[in-house]
Amino acid sequence: MFYFNDHSYKVGGNELKNGDKVRVGEVISYTISVKNVGTQTIRRVSLNGEVPAGTELTSENSQSTYTIDELKANETYSRTY
Repeated sequence: MFYFNDHSYKVGGNELKNGDKVRVGEVISYTISVKNVGTQTIRRVSLNGEVPAGTELTSENSQSTYTIDELKANETYSRTY
């Protein structure tokens, strides 16, 4: 069992809150986390971080879908792109 833990958006290192506006050309960092809340290791977890509407993925690591080979009990995996 795993739990989608959190996601956040940042511009220039500052976290965006509801209602904040972003200017065209600003770079947004997007972080998504998942936590294994079970008691056993889980394997081959697929994590899909969808790119928000109106934005495009421009990072060097241009994928937004990841496979986590192994996630131990109580372990959290985070990915920023």
